[in-house]
Amino acid sequence: MFYYHTNKEVRVRNWPLGCVKFVLMTGLIIGYICGFQLLWNNSHYERSDVRGVVRMQLQRPTMNRCSPSNSTCQSNFTSLESLPYCDQYTGPKTLNKHRGEIFRSKYTATRTT
Repeated sequence: MFYYHTNKEVRVRNWPLGCVKFVLMTGLIIGYICGFQLLWNNSHYERSDVRGVVRMQLQRPTMNRCSPSNSTCQSNFTSLESLPYCDQYTGPKTLNKHRGEIFRSKYTATRTT
């Protein structure tokens, strides 16, 4: 009539078996956290909407890299006569080794002449 249940507890005093238990338990815990949660699920990242502003500014070339907004800043453009890819080029004629080849990009294929 008066009875109750108790748990039996057994201690195994075998250090190799204890080392195996420790390695398995810590290996499973670290493997779950690093392998599954971090690498597979990427659950360590906070998920949020993408927000931001992109700004690009082009400025003219200037002497001594001064700010173009400064009124004393002078431009430093290269003359068209010294640029070999311009029609106004007056320097030595060089052989264009890419002439006549077909250039292929991801979207188009064009022939240069």
